[in-house]
This record gives sequence, C-alpha cells and structure tokens, in this order.
Amino acid sequence: MLSTNDYPDGFFGYNTLSMDDLNLYGPMGVFIPVDDLIDQYCPNYKDVLSRFPNLDGMSTSLADGKKYSWGTVNESPARDYPDNLYINTNSLVFTYIVLNY
Repeated sequence: MLSTNDYPDGFFGYNTLSMDDLNLYGPMGVFIPVDDLIDQYCPNYKDVLSRFPNLDGMSTSLADGKKYSWGTVNESPARDYPDNLYINTNSLVFTYIVLNY
C-alpha cells in the first residue's frame, strides 16, 4: 500500500505499521509528524507520556526524532495471559434460563 502513493487518511490498529515503516516513510513525508498535535490537542496523552516514559521512545522515529504514531499502554490483566479463554458466566446463566424455560 505504501508503494502506491495512494495513502489513506490514517492507519488504525495494533502493529498496523512497524517502527521500521515509520522510520523509513516518516522522514520521506509519507506520514505527518504528530508532535505539535499532541502538544496542542492531547493533554491526556501527554499525561500518559509523563507516567510511562518508555512510551515516548516507542512512538519516536529514530531517523529524525519526530513522532508519527501514538504508543499504547495495556494495563489489562489479560495481556499477561493472551491465550486464555475468558467466559462471561452471567451470560451463560441467562442463556441456560432462556433455553430451558
């Protein structure tokens, strides 16, 4: 997609673009830096950056020191056990009652 010069307005999703992509295409002008946008419009994200200093490095291009993406923080306990299956037992009880009524 990046080689076509026909870019979408944005990309969304976990690992949609790698830091290698951002380091390569960001300085070429394919992506716009979001540093000023963060400073101007994202006070909550700036707060997160202050609480998680490593997050700043995760979203900063090594090529030119600008940010072309937002880093993410996952504080969910499920992140430690990604292969576990979680079941909402309340819905199971409801389903049992409805099916056996």
